[in-house]
Amino acid sequence: MAEEFPTATFVSIDFKPLRPFDPHPRITFEVYDLYAGIAEPDASFDVVNARNCVTATKNFNFLLREMHRVLKPGGVLVLTEIPTQGFEWDDTSKILQSAPRRAHGIRLFRSALESQAIDLTVWEDLASRLKPTHPLWSERTVDPVVGIVETPSTSTTDLRGFRTVRERIRLIPTGPWHKDEVQRHIGSLARYIFTHTWQALLPLMIMMGIPEAEAQSTVDGILEEFADDELRGYMKSHRWSGQKI
Repeated sequence: MAEEFPTATFVSIDFKPLRPFDPHPRITFEVYDLYAGIAEPDASFDVVNARNCVTATKNFNFLLREMHRVLKPGGVLVLTEIPTQGFEWDDTSKILQSAPRRAHGIRLFRSALESQAIDLTVWEDLASRLKPTHPLWSERTVDPVVGIVETPSTSTTDLRGFRTVRERIRLIPTGPWHKDEVQRHIGSLARYIFTHTWQALLPLMIMMGIPEAEAQSTVDGILEEFADDELRGYMKSHRWSGQKI
């Protein structure tokens, strides 16, 4: 993004970096706990671009209000999420069942997230949460234990939220089976990422109380299904955008 927008400056916030940051003169890299909010002044950003934040916090509504707070009036919010859910390749309105071990693994993972008080319903109704009519905009979070004491809005108007809210959904094939060359390439990358993700989730499954042998068998079965090009499926990438009121 810094290369595409040579006059812009950026603040990159991560709560769990997976690789070292490459220094850049126009990017400030920060790592901290999102539960305490975004450590930036009010109305200081033209754009907030956030990815895969739903599973990073137990209080997504608070984080959404924080994104709203640091945006300038008329600023643009872009949110991208890949929900933990699979879909059938021949009818993407149906939850994945044709790859049974993968479907079982997804159910286990969603249960693990919910047991940690992660609000998975965000993926279903985020468009409505962005609109000023949603009750979250009149709520406050006060939790001194984790350092959150959300102050009332200093806005000159009582109307908070976003206008011109849009949602775009793109399908991600979970393997290189698609007839389109570009989609095959995307599917190949997706399969690589998803297989490594499931391997990394093995310790979490054991922490959930699943016996190690059962957890290993589940992951092995999922990897076998990913290697079988006949077991097709999709994930969905959702992108929401809106302008701060």
